[in-house]
Amino acid sequence: PESDLARALSDSGARHLKEGSPGAAALALAAERVAPSPLGVAHYRMARAWALARRPEAAVASLRRARDNGYLPPQALEDEGDFAPLRDDAAFRELFGR
Repeated sequence: PESDLARALSDSGARHLKEGSPGAAALALAAERVAPSPLGVAHYRMARAWALARRPEAAVASLRRARDNGYLPPQALEDEGDFAPLRDDAAFRELFGR
């Protein structure tokens, strides 16, 4: 899945995927394919991939789509290690109403 791809390409989120790189292009293609999905879990997984790629704006946008499609488990968000780079992001915290 998308998060596995991002994990592999970013050394588990340790490095940012450079714009225009093959990895960034593959992730963008995956996002394009997931975008019309009515499955909230698909958007949640895409958000994890974007977080690992160090793309906070894209990650939060995918989390909003997950919520809008009925899938945004608060406990999973708090416990999910892939979202660690987003913990201090204001838009991410807004999803929790904080």
